[in-house]
Amino acid sequence: MALEAISKIQEAEASAKNIIDKAVIESKEIIRNAEIKAKNEYDRIIEEASKKSKELKDNALAEGIENSKPAHQKGDADVNAILNTSEEKIDSAVNLVIGRIVKFNGNS
Repeated sequence: MALEAISKIQEAEASAKNIIDKAVIESKEIIRNAEIKAKNEYDRIIEEASKKSKELKDNALAEGIENSKPAHQKGDADVNAILNTSEEKIDSAVNLVIGRIVKFNGNS
């Protein structure tokens, strides 16, 4: 009877050890799967954030270009006005400047 009890205790201990060993293996597998899922989710979030960042940057650049068009057009118009100044106006301006220089230096 004592041997039978000892035998049942040993069987129970062996069974408990098997259960614990399986639990340890399963817990390691669960942890490994969780780490893989976490990494995949992290990568997905980073990729999504990068796409959103690029989209925001592209939109801001397009908006900046659009907002600068009036200033650019005005600058082009000013350049064209200067380039299309008549020889008569240029000669008049040169003579005016020369006259002022001569008058200023003549009074010294």
